Formats: sequence, structure tokens, C-alpha cells
Amino acid sequence: MNDYSNDLLEEALGLYNFTNPKADFIRHNENITYSVTDGINKYLFRIHAEAEELDFSFYRGNFDRETLIKSEIDLLNRLLVGNKITVQCPVKNKIGEYIYRLKNGYLVTVLSWLDGETLAHLEFTKELVFQIGQMTATLHKSIDILPSLNRCYYDDEFVDKFLAELKITNELHHIPTETCDKIEKITTQLKRILKREKTNFTIVHSDMSKSNMIYNSGTISPIDFSMCGYGIPEMDLGDLVFMIGNSELEHSLFTGYESVSTHKINKDYLKICEAFGVIQYILIHHKQLYSDERFQNKIAKWSTTIFDPLL
Repeated sequence: MNDYSNDLLEEALGLYNFTNPKADFIRHNENITYSVTDGINKYLFRIHAEAEELDFSFYRGNFDRETLIKSEIDLLNRLLVGNKITVQCPVKNKIGEYIYRLKNGYLVTVLSWLDGETLAHLEFTKELVFQIGQMTATLHKSIDILPSLNRCYYDDEFVDKFLAELKITNELHHIPTETCDKIEKITTQLKRILKREKTNFTIVHSDMSKSNMIYNSGTISPIDFSMCGYGIPEMDLGDLVFMIGNSELEHSLFTGYESVSTHKINKDYLKICEAFGVIQYILIHHKQLYSDERFQNKIAKWSTTIFDPLL
């Protein structure tokens, strides 16, 4: 943290009806996030500013950032009304608004804090994975109660952006040319699928990771809807398969999902979406991490264990 970040935080905290707020830095990726404690109350505080060298513009579609943040707030409020899934509650500032623009132009939002722990330190069991499947299906079904939202469409045009970034990655020699060729083949396959399935899109979280799910007293709640958009269900399920990393537990995930949803999981789509989740990570982070040996080792591993079997 630097003085500039502290000044931003101080300005932002002054916008809310806090008495004696204490902020703890969490992380900085697509947002600068803090946990803020004020007496007995706790909040998630977000300053919407991307970390240097990270580019999340892929996920904005044709919308500006403020429009997307407004639609995210709308999504959370409507999910709260539906009461089918536990999500964070947006918090209004002193002037009764959910979003405020700081002097430097950054936007600020605050959400209620969800008690519990992320899945990062929990052991995946059949029961837990079954619950994750049920929660994911419940989220996907929520499109039935939602109006059309200003969110990214994870369609063939979305995939084109990654193909363009792949060309840049290859030209910069940030990852091996052989791996670039594999990524291009897989991404082109997905492009054809998404173009064919566009009329069957549903709402998807698009960032299903261990850190974006909270477990508390037997309930699993998704958090961080900043990348939420419209796509095929297999996009979220592919992320979950990769996250769980245990083929013996996949059946529990699918059974849990299909116990809530009528959607029949397409296993061919699933494997391509699992690979594309990895591809997105590579292409978003290559400018920041290309010189990191650990990053290159991960790419080599994924190329062998995920890309090669699929191709």
C-alpha cells in the first residue's frame, strides 16, 4: 500500500455513514478491495481500479465500467428479492446512492460482508461438491426472474478478443509458439460452439474459483459478480471441474447440478470450457507474469494435462 492508495481509501470511507471504520487490505486485481469493520458491522469495500498490467476489458463487452457496475448492483438486489441464493447486499452511501465517483474518477461501491470462509482451505468431499453443483444450477436458473441486464455476452465475438490477444502474446514470445497453436485450435472450437448456442445462453458467474465462494453453516454462497454475464452453463461448470481438480468428484458436481437444473450437461462442451478457463488466465496475465518461471511451468503443465488430451 502507498500514500496514494491510502488517500483514495480515506476519501472513499468518508462517503459512508461509518462511525469508526477500520480497513484491512484484501487484494488488488480488477478492483482494490478491503474489509471494513465499523463497530459490530463489517463490509466489503471496493475501489474499481484494475491492477497495473492486468486487462479485464475482455469482460466488458460494449459497456462502460459504470454501466456494468450498475447492472451488477441490480443483479445482486434482484437475487436478494428472489431469495433462492445467498449473495451480498449492496450498501448505499450518505447521499443514498450505490455508486460514487472519486475525485480521480475511480468508482466506489460497498457490499455487506458474508460470514464464513472461502473454499481455499476446505477439503473437497462428495457432499461439498454436490452442494456446489446445486448452488451453480440455482444461479443459472435465476435468469428466469431477471430482466435483461447490461452484461457481457460470452459469445463468438468475445472469443475473438482472446484470439487477437493470443496473436500479441505470440508476437511478444511470452509463451511458446507450440502452446499458442494449441490455444488457437481450442479457442476456435469454442467460438463455433458459442455461435451455435447463443440462443440458449443463461446467466453465468464466469469466475468460479475457490476464493469466490463462501461456506458458512452448510451454505455455499457465490461472491464477486464483476465478470458475470451471459453464456453457456458449461463455462461455469468447466471452471468448477478445474477448480476441484479431482475426476472422481465430477459425478457429484454434475449430479448436484442436474438435481436443480433441467439442463443436460454437454461433456464435450465442458472439456473445451475447462481449457478455455485456463486460456483466459494465461492471456489476461501474460504481460504481467511472462518472466515468472512459475507461470511458465504452469503453462507447460496445462499444455500437457489439459490441452493435449482435448486436442
